[in-house]
Amino acid sequence: MLGLAGRKVRLTIVGATLDRLVFPTFSHLVAPDSHDTEPDGPSIRIWDCAATGVPRPPLPDAAGWRSGGEGWQATAYDRSRYLCEERPDSTIWFDRATAGLIEAFADARRLTVSDGARPLQRMVSEFCRTLGAQDVHAGLVSLDGRGAMIVGGSGRGKTTTSIDGFYGGLDFLGDDSVAVARADDGSFTGYSIYGSARVFPAQTARWPGLSGRWIEPEAGEEKAVLFPDAAGQGRVVAATRIAAIVVPVIGSGRAAINRTTPRDAFHALVRDSRAYHLRFGMQPDDFSRLAALTTTLPCYRFELDNDPGRVAEGLREIIDGSGRP
Repeated sequence: MLGLAGRKVRLTIVGATLDRLVFPTFSHLVAPDSHDTEPDGPSIRIWDCAATGVPRPPLPDAAGWRSGGEGWQATAYDRSRYLCEERPDSTIWFDRATAGLIEAFADARRLTVSDGARPLQRMVSEFCRTLGAQDVHAGLVSLDGRGAMIVGGSGRGKTTTSIDGFYGGLDFLGDDSVAVARADDGSFTGYSIYGSARVFPAQTARWPGLSGRWIEPEAGEEKAVLFPDAAGQGRVVAATRIAAIVVPVIGSGRAAINRTTPRDAFHALVRDSRAYHLRFGMQPDDFSRLAALTTTLPCYRFELDNDPGRVAEGLREIIDGSGRP
């Protein structure tokens, strides 16, 4: 049983190879009462067709709508109650009414560690929405239960900033895919989805204390993978109250923190979360939630330092509420 987006979610992985590749990215979400049963609650079921002999579910004939891109096709059925994503090596089905998500891999032996580190990524956006949260393209680190959400487009420093924070002693919740929900009191909670981080191999030298922890990319992959839960002694957590929004900037190599406008933070957050190819489109409620997030919380522009320790210090400063005005 996982604690995901504030809900109990039953996770079932069938196939030894698949379990070895996929479970590490969810292991930090295992709930203390993981043996409790909720037969009608949200669930994720993943299996290896080659290992089990259970084939991929067939696709019905009549689709409500279709969408697709390079190497994938998504279809909807029964007034969009059911969503399906097909890839050459896998099929994913999601039932909005029951919050049931399944993925069938043709043969897990074809998967890389990087594949296993981010399973179900497009469908997770719809799954989180059903659970009452919103998946966004952002990083998230935390100190004593208060977090800094790190936002911006691809290549803008979200992963570097997130790992710097973890390396400097902060709790880690994600480097580019986390969920956010608004409570009745107006506060915002950030939730971890994947307990993994990915960077280009040349970047790993930035964190010498993590040497030997990285899994090098396999054939056809570009990025090395880190599972911080295996390296951080419990510093990968499931949830935190969001205290600030951080827009990282790769600049002179010397840390500088300044307040920025809600408009700039909203633009940095929404631009990629809306267009990011691993998510479905955003709904009006999603825009409203993110607008409230950036207008309610302090927003900072953080020019990154070449020293990850100073980046972590800056994040602590921001979370403590003492960032420069």
